Amino acid sequence: MIDGINLQAVVIIGAVFLGVVKLIVIVAQMHSSIKVLEDKIKALFELHNKAVEEQNVWKQEQMVSIIADAIKKKANGK
Repeated sequence: MIDGINLQAVVIIGAVFLGVVKLIVIVAQMHSSIKVLEDKIKALFELHNKAVEEQNVWKQEQMVSIIADAIKKKANGK
């Protein structure tokens, strides 16, 4: 009876130990996956912000061109 109880305790402790080890491995894999996603999202936002900035510069250049054309037309019309 004593041997059966000790064997049962060893099996339970072994199962808990394997569960903890598996949990640690899974959490480590999740951590590395999250780091990769953070880097990808950071790169995506940088590309988006750069594209928006280039679009704003293009809009400003277009407005300057429109204003310059309007000034030329007024100057030629007078």
